[in-house]
Amino acid sequence: MLCPAPGPGNPGPGRRVVDTELSELAAAHGVATGYRDGDRRPVRVDPEVVIRVLGLLDVDARTGPARRAALAATRAAASAGRLPGTIAARVGTARPLPTPGVLTDEGGVGREVTEIPADCPPGWYRLDTSAQQVTVVVAPPALDPTPRSWGWMLQLYALHSAGSWGIGDLGDLRTFTTWTGAEHGAGVVLLNPLHAITPVPPVQPSPYTPSSRRFATPLALRLTDLPAYARADPATRA
Repeated sequence: MLCPAPGPGNPGPGRRVVDTELSELAAAHGVATGYRDGDRRPVRVDPEVVIRVLGLLDVDARTGPARRAALAATRAAASAGRLPGTIAARVGTARPLPTPGVLTDEGGVGREVTEIPADCPPGWYRLDTSAQQVTVVVAPPALDPTPRSWGWMLQLYALHSAGSWGIGDLGDLRTFTTWTGAEHGAGVVLLNPLHAITPVPPVQPSPYTPSSRRFATPLALRLTDLPAYARADPATRA
């Protein structure tokens, strides 16, 4: 479907927008079809981008028949009471569940539920039903205002000390933040990216070319703080 005229949140003439079927399929799999930019203006995502992201989730939406087949499977799973792998809820608002289950908090305490209760504190939970296991994240309705503070902008690899092995590591960061927080009242540290870099050649030397947003770089570890290092023989530690 073509959008007739440009405007706020409008992709402009000649550009396609997400249709109803693709929008429903995207929502069922947690794929956004729109967002607000830095000026809070609504922006619509190109259908081709949505289709490619769904493809990364093993959902074929490239053609009309494939899209309808994927929608039928999604609707069937929903009618059978099957939940997505991760669901979200907000403190103060109960979220109904299609089937009862056991909700377990981060301390290992579980309780039988027919909904995500409104009184759940913020945090991560595990929901076990008769058919599946689901991750539940409970968020506060809003964050408390952040008090004014000041801090440092650091390149971690430059923060090396006699205790690190040539480049700054998380041990150096711990020492620095403890010192500057106690001595100067600093409240924040802005660091260079600490994401994992490509694990196979050619390895990119820059921290600004990460290969993952889920994993951190092992180069930042203080090896001498690791239990494996403590268990190693003297030759290995050397």
